[in-house]
Amino acid sequence: MLGQGLGGFMGVEEQRGISRTTPSVRTVVRGTRARSLPNELVTWAGRQSVRVVTRSSASTAIAAARDTNAALLILDTGLVDDDAGAFELLLMNAQLSGAVLCLGATRCRASFLCHGADVFVSNRASLSELVAQATRLLDAAKEPLLGESGLRRPARTILEMGPLVIELIHRRVFVRDQAVKLRPAEFEVLVYLALNRHRVVSAPEIVRDALDTFGDGSSARNQLFELRRKLREAGLDDAIATERGRGYRLVL
Repeated sequence: MLGQGLGGFMGVEEQRGISRTTPSVRTVVRGTRARSLPNELVTWAGRQSVRVVTRSSASTAIAAARDTNAALLILDTGLVDDDAGAFELLLMNAQLSGAVLCLGATRCRASFLCHGADVFVSNRASLSELVAQATRLLDAAKEPLLGESGLRRPARTILEMGPLVIELIHRRVFVRDQAVKLRPAEFEVLVYLALNRHRVVSAPEIVRDALDTFGDGSSARNQLFELRRKLREAGLDDAIATERGRGYRLVL
């Protein structure tokens, strides 16, 4: 794990040579008090562009991201005690130009997405999911995240996909302005599918990362059955596609 052998990574003095005007697309900064960064992710990011912040507070990790002009900050929400409001304040003060990927408990997903995270990944997610999300953010690194005022762009509080609207703060769902009443678990599954609509997600993955529980996928299939039924009743047919042997995908 990453806590071993940090001497081989680029130090603070070396990082100062990185341009502040153009983000270093292969820079990853992360506080690792709650969980070590996998060696595989370090290799993926590139050993010569990784600045690691260990046993740090969120403010230290975010400051390091600003200091190195990182294109991507990967941060455990446990470093801010799951306090999304405090996290948003830190981001506003830092005025980061890069993207922010948060790791944490699924119960914190909507709150942190509403308070400045660009992507939220369950702390039980697989390495492949973490790398896929990080790669997607880095691929979009040229998109400006700061407005003319110098403040970070507003966090997403609403997900819109054609006729489907998901309000993260109020936990409400609408199809063509018609409210769809979902149970908490169904809402979490729908949000997870919406946030990962660029790929197919498996039933065990939904159980682990959306429902934050254990199982072989049967509970996910039960939630998907009810979710499809309610969306269909609201006039949204075939919104969730099944790819046999692989999983599910929101196709709006």
